[in-house]
Amino acid sequence: MPVRALRCEWSPAAPRAGQPVDVFCTVVNDDETMTVPIICVGVRDAFGHRYDFPGPKMLAMPSREAVSYKSGSRTFPMGEFRVFVAFRHPDGRWISLPSKAMFVSPS
Repeated sequence: MPVRALRCEWSPAAPRAGQPVDVFCTVVNDDETMTVPIICVGVRDAFGHRYDFPGPKMLAMPSREAVSYKSGSRTFPMGEFRVFVAFRHPDGRWISLPSKAMFVSPS
């Protein structure tokens, strides 16, 4: 895959239900320079329900350079979630990068 996530971390690191959470991601494009029309941070619970972070945006991705992205804040209910960077390739395909588990404890 020509684009990979170098880092995807949320703050606070151990979120509690109802607490605002931000996510910070760094991606690198190992291919030619491109601008992706939409990059976002997707979130799914165990049942596949969407809890995506707000703030999808356009992002220029220079060749072989790391680019950072910060989402908007959102809250979550208690549970386990899968967090991943997703983007729309300039050719129109949606690409999701590998996910990480996020655990949200009771408030």
